[in-house]
Amino acid sequence: MLEAFAAGLLLSPLFWLCVLVSLVVMVTLVENDWPGVASLLVIAAFAALWYYGGVNVITAAWAHPWKVIVVAALWLAAGTLWSGYAWRIFNFDEAARFKRDVERGYTSLERQKEYKPNRLTLTHKFYGWIVFWPLDMLWYFCSRWLKDLVQGIVNRLGFYYDRMAAGAWE
Repeated sequence: MLEAFAAGLLLSPLFWLCVLVSLVVMVTLVENDWPGVASLLVIAAFAALWYYGGVNVITAAWAHPWKVIVVAALWLAAGTLWSGYAWRIFNFDEAARFKRDVERGYTSLERQKEYKPNRLTLTHKFYGWIVFWPLDMLWYFCSRWLKDLVQGIVNRLGFYYDRMAAGAWE
């Protein structure tokens, strides 16, 4: 019975629409520093699977504890690796913001300590990076990575763009 339910569910466009909307909402929550609410959505999804589909995640996990432990350990290990990269990106972004604010006269070099991120006060970011690493990675590749790629192309072709613009203004 479970196989028939799963097959019918996977063929339903409504299911995939719900998955897409859930992913968008969860990415938005994690990227806006609300990973706790995203965790509640995961719990709600498990509850909906149990209530509407008869799939009891807790019973399934209880029946295979070693699989759960291995998957959780691998998940958290991957998230920990991603959090190191995300922390590096975050620090470079904050340093660039500080330098930009100094150039614009919004702040002075003496206030650098106020801008420098402190990992102890940003535990919510680490929670999001470690627990929801696939969502954070998806956001990175869909937004930041694409922006960096386009900026790299513009920088490489900047000479030609400048020549085209100069030709138009002659």
